[in-house]
Amino acid sequence: VHLLREKLELCNKDGAHATVVHLEIHRDMLIRHALAGRQQQQSRRMHQHTSKE
Repeated sequence: VHLLREKLELCNKDGAHATVVHLEIHRDMLIRHALAGRQQQQSRRMHQHTSKE
């Protein structure tokens, strides 16, 4: 934990902006991944629905 805190402090001193940008990119990727997963579930449900009929 202490090492992590030191690393975070170094990062904040070195390039807090870079860290923020990285976090934003990571969040965008997570959102895209979640949306893609939701779309796959919807299409799968549609497929099951049509195959039942």
